[in-house]
Amino acid sequence: MAAAELFHAKGYNAVGVQEVCRAAGANKGSFYHFFDSKESLMTAVVGEGRRTPLMFDPRVFDETPALDVLLLLYAGLAAEVQAQYARSGHVQGCPIGSLVAEVATQSEPIREAASRALTHMRHMNKELVERAVREGDLDANLDAEAVAARLVAYVQGALLLSKTQNEPGVLESLRSGYLMLLGLDPNDPEAERSA
Repeated sequence: MAAAELFHAKGYNAVGVQEVCRAAGANKGSFYHFFDSKESLMTAVVGEGRRTPLMFDPRVFDETPALDVLLLLYAGLAAEVQAQYARSGHVQGCPIGSLVAEVATQSEPIREAASRALTHMRHMNKELVERAVREGDLDANLDAEAVAARLVAYVQGALLLSKTQNEPGVLESLRSGYLMLLGLDPNDPEAERSA
């Protein structure tokens, strides 16, 4: 979606309706037929992004061991940050995290949509942690809810550091902390199985 790409690349406040229409090949009349404001468009963009699994086909979630999915998600984010930097010379970070940092105090509907998106990420991580425990790949004593919240916070923080430092290698350098949140030893070769 053209609007999502523009908002992610430039920020919410820097993008106007005319620029969105130009990028989408639409006119303002068409825009206002579907959205009553740029705010309602952004709320829809965030909601749509929440429903799309990150980086790969949804079947991967069902057909791959859960621990491997968790490791693939982190590796996919690290690769996406590298790709952002290669394309533009800038780390753009997480579309949701960047948006929240920019407009959370300016728009309650956008803040609520972003909150729902981050909650969705937490629930997805919780399901994966619970499944990895059932599959015998993670410690049965893990508090899946707490681990899921920590994973989201850790990744969002790593993405923010990467963006503010404009350093694409931050996620890779912090991978060991992600593994430790899962109760894994970063020095264990088994922790590298999906890297």
